[in-house]
Amino acid sequence: MAKSPHATTFIVLFIVCLVLSLPNLGMAVWALYDGTVYYPDLAERWQAYEQVKQDHPRSYMQQWPQVAAQNGWPTEAPKEYGEGDIVTQFVLMGFCGMIGLLLVISAVVFGLLWRRSEAKSSISQHGPT
Repeated sequence: MAKSPHATTFIVLFIVCLVLSLPNLGMAVWALYDGTVYYPDLAERWQAYEQVKQDHPRSYMQQWPQVAAQNGWPTEAPKEYGEGDIVTQFVLMGFCGMIGLLLVISAVVFGLLWRRSEAKSSISQHGPT
């Protein structure tokens, strides 16, 4: 596999960077989805639920399932998600995305160094052609 000690080190670092980049990039994509799709939908449900509570203070528990069914939402009472929760998802996406991108770039660099180390080792063993 590796012909030189440097090549072995570069292989290990290449694999480590790739393995560590996958969860970071996955978390960045998940946080992007949460911040752009999932949390805004939850916030919309919460606002509708609060409006039903305000309009029907005594019978909102009977009114909510009808409103939820009309909009295709689950009938259980939603949790509150606000702007802070959405912003947190974008901060998380940026942080994980930057680390994941840095790890991918590092993997590419270590892969190139590995190839260069192998080529130098091959030339030193067989001589220039």
